[in-house]
Amino acid sequence: MNSFIVRSNSWLIKNLFSSKLNILLSFCAMSLTIYFVWSLSIFVFISADWKVVDVNLRLLLLGPFPKEAEWRIWISIFWVAFMSGITYKNISRFQTKHLFNISPLILFILFLINPVNNIMITFLLALSLVCLFIGYNLPANRIFKLNQNTLNILGWAITLPLIVVFLKIFGGVETTKWGGYFLNIMLAWVGIIFGFIFGLIFAIGRASSLPVVRYSCTFYIEVIRAAPLVAWLFFAYLVIPDLLPDIFANKVDIALRVMIVLSAFTAAYIAEIIRGGLQSVAIGQIEASKALGMNGYQTTSLIVLPQAIRAVIPALVSQFIALWKDTTLILAAGLAFRELLGSGKSALAQFEFIGQYNEIYMFIGLLFWIVSFGMSRLSFSIEKDLGLNQEG
Repeated sequence: MNSFIVRSNSWLIKNLFSSKLNILLSFCAMSLTIYFVWSLSIFVFISADWKVVDVNLRLLLLGPFPKEAEWRIWISIFWVAFMSGITYKNISRFQTKHLFNISPLILFILFLINPVNNIMITFLLALSLVCLFIGYNLPANRIFKLNQNTLNILGWAITLPLIVVFLKIFGGVETTKWGGYFLNIMLAWVGIIFGFIFGLIFAIGRASSLPVVRYSCTFYIEVIRAAPLVAWLFFAYLVIPDLLPDIFANKVDIALRVMIVLSAFTAAYIAEIIRGGLQSVAIGQIEASKALGMNGYQTTSLIVLPQAIRAVIPALVSQFIALWKDTTLILAAGLAFRELLGSGKSALAQFEFIGQYNEIYMFIGLLFWIVSFGMSRLSFSIEKDLGLNQEG
């Protein structure tokens, strides 16, 4: 205990009170922080009327998704929980501090669902935790005869197609009825996965020695980056149907068009990020691989790309977080969807909740922050495992 106090005092003196200027800045920062936390606490726990969130919770989370089809989403959640358990076992071993780290999220979910009044939802959430536990304890590598890394990659690779199948089998739910937080997650998920895959291809293509490939990839990247995302969303909504042959004009789903635009837009930025990583790889690495007899494919896939991606992980995650927040732009483009922000506007349009902007937008901001913060912490953990971040 005494050693802890000594270390704490030493840290405080070194980092906060090492000079007169640092003492002044530290007290100013602490005063502002205390004032902000106090004001926020007063609003959240005393002043705010959270009835607007309580009444419209389902609208905010699922939008117009049919109530009788909610089982499709729960099956998807169970699968994701199962895969999360397998992945968690691969990257870490359970420690009490991990439970402590996610305890605020658990408390927030319990606050959302009101477990006493929503017994069925509480039971389904508990079942998802069971799926997580099964995934963590299942000797999957013995059952499927695959090593843990391969199993993780294959499992997550089929997750998105499986979820689409869950949503579409036996009649399915039209994409125009997808909405709320669920729609934001689906759009971001598709955009991140395919944006990364095609961004990687375009980055390699732009670094190619073949002029046709290099100039084609460069043209694509520069054209896409020259216009804002909202303009490309308008393009998907208004222009693409006119460009398609008549046989396809009315058959390409608007949700599919939006996903294509998000993926294409993200791919252009990811390509430039990875290109920066490619340029950071020393030429000696490539020459050494050639001296060992590696061909171009082996050099790129085994030597260059791992080092390039490793170097730009923070920038990649920043782009993924930006895409996650940009999914709200489908509201600005006037598309026929009610994602989270659009659902919030629908809630505020109700007569009894007119003017309760603070509660709705604070709740929406919190939901976006949860995913953004989760991605940043995952990035931090990966960087630490790779020796890129020595903090903490």
